[in-house]
Amino acid sequence: MKARHASEVAAQKTVWRQLAAEREKVWSDYRQEFTIKEAEQENAGQQHRDEFREAASGTTRAEAKPEHERKADQNQGNGADRTPTTEKPTGGTGAPDGRRRNVKRWNLQKTRQRQ
Repeated sequence: MKARHASEVAAQKTVWRQLAAEREKVWSDYRQEFTIKEAEQENAGQQHRDEFREAASGTTRAEAKPEHERKADQNQGNGADRTPTTEKPTGGTGAPDGRRRNVKRWNLQKTRQRQ
């Protein structure tokens, strides 16, 4: 009985060793196949992020200018070439007079409701 048990244990150990070797081979194949793809995918993901940032900023790598050139472009549009406007000032609120009256009326109504 002990001899039979020892032979069964030895057979099981052999099966487990073969299974472990097969598992290692499968994982090795998996790493070879997908590690390269994961690296490529990561690089592609970085490229997509860069493209998104470029699109969001409105520039591309080819169009991007150094900072001193951008400042020069901004200074050229400093208003010297603009024609004067004939609009009346609105009293600093930026809103037309009608809207200021409506705001005043609304504020007056709110204060009356509180009293």
